[in-house]
Amino acid sequence: MAFISIFILLAAHCIGDYPLQGEFLATHKGENNIILLVHCIIYTACVLAGFVIALPLVSSPVNETILLTIMTVILVSHFIIDKHKCEFIKKLDKNYTKNMEQKKELLVCSFYEDQMYHIVTICTIMILIVCYNYFVFIS
Repeated sequence: MAFISIFILLAAHCIGDYPLQGEFLATHKGENNIILLVHCIIYTACVLAGFVIALPLVSSPVNETILLTIMTVILVSHFIIDKHKCEFIKKLDKNYTKNMEQKKELLVCSFYEDQMYHIVTICTIMILIVCYNYFVFIS
């Protein structure tokens, strides 16, 4: 069941971070914090839905406090991670005008770094909730 839960969360992450983002949000989120926030809200809703589906498979039923906590952590962390990536890309655009090969490599690295942070955040939340529920029900 844990594998299925992780798969559900990764699918929710991919859906929220790619097709639901759309071309406009992907292109302009680095220019405007409101556009970035809209992307983060869409992403958070998608990942939160994933948690609602995945958590009962490995843990106790989900309550409102847990959902609000997950929502807040996902929204804030996604905003910070994507803001950092957008700022990094702006610096690349400014400083790497001639060496396009190196710029391309750095863009690929920033993509993987971004994805790693999002996935680690999601997995950490899942692990903490499962551990919390385990210790609450044991005592």
